[in-house]
Amino acid sequence: MGVAAVTFLTLVVILMVLSFFHVVADVLYMIPQGAVGGWLIAVCRQHANGLPKGLRRLGIVAGVGLILISVFPIGYALFVDPAILHGPISDDDPTPPGTERANGIVHLVLAIGTLIGCSMYPLWSALAGRWLLLRGDR
Repeated sequence: MGVAAVTFLTLVVILMVLSFFHVVADVLYMIPQGAVGGWLIAVCRQHANGLPKGLRRLGIVAGVGLILISVFPIGYALFVDPAILHGPISDDDPTPPGTERANGIVHLVLAIGTLIGCSMYPLWSALAGRWLLLRGDR
C-alpha cells in the first residue's frame, strides 16, 4: 500500500511542475490528490495498523476532503467545459453560457474539500509522524 501512496504523491508533484510550466491545466494535480485521499481512508480504516482511533478518524475526514477536491476537475470537465482537460486555460476565458449553476456547484465542492482536506491532511501527517516516532522509542 505504501507504493501506491508514493506513486500518487509523485503524480501530484509531476502534474504541479508541468502546470507551473503551462504544459497541462493547473487543476489536473487534484485528480491524483483524490487518490491520496482514497489511500488515506483505506489505511485509516485498517485496525491492524495500530493507529489510535482518533488519528484514524482524522485521517478518514482528511481523505474525504482530498476526494472532494478531486471531484472539481472531473465535474468541471463534465458539466462546465471539457477544455480544462486539454491544457492550460486562461482566467479570461468565459464560462460557457448555461453552465453557471454547475460551475458554482463544482466550485463549492472544491471549497469544502479544500477546507477539510488541505487543513486536516497536514495535521494528520504531523500527528501520525509524531505517533510513529514515539512508538519507535518503546
